[in-house]
Amino acid sequence: FVDLWNSVSPAGGCSSDGGDEVDYAVGYARTFGKFSFDAGYFYFNLRNPELGGANIGDASLRVAFGKGPVRPYVHLDWLFGTKPEILEGGLGYRVGVQATAKKLLFGRDLTANVFVAGHDGEVGRSVERLSYGRAVLSTSVRVLGGITFVPSVFAQKTFSADGIARDHVWAELALSRSFSW
Repeated sequence: FVDLWNSVSPAGGCSSDGGDEVDYAVGYARTFGKFSFDAGYFYFNLRNPELGGANIGDASLRVAFGKGPVRPYVHLDWLFGTKPEILEGGLGYRVGVQATAKKLLFGRDLTANVFVAGHDGEVGRSVERLSYGRAVLSTSVRVLGGITFVPSVFAQKTFSADGIARDHVWAELALSRSFSW
């Protein structure tokens, strides 16, 4: 896969906080029997003036188990800063379950993803073995030319008073186009 993702926070405009970035990704996904593997490299181009031009690289691996509508998974992220003296790297991890209900929402599939996450001190933070939990509901709507819209709603709960994550609820609308070769 090849992926390009952009985020601009509506609070204060472009480059006003840590939510503004352009992410680039390449990777490979494959299924072997009841296991699926997704490995990739992500580059997070952070547009935050407070970080002095530091960005993050991420070598990522996700392993999901089972073939049915409910699939537990483990996800690992090895992060490293392009300027480690400003933004350190570290190991992040998620353990979760993803479930898909077929044709539940106006004839569309509805996917729920629930996970807990932790890290070993990534991006210069204190170690948080159990940092936060997140629940995501999403569906996809395919339109002309193979373009897909994916609306999602997220709810996040932090387990640490001064951690990397905050209690937060938000919505996202993703736009994608898949290519096969």
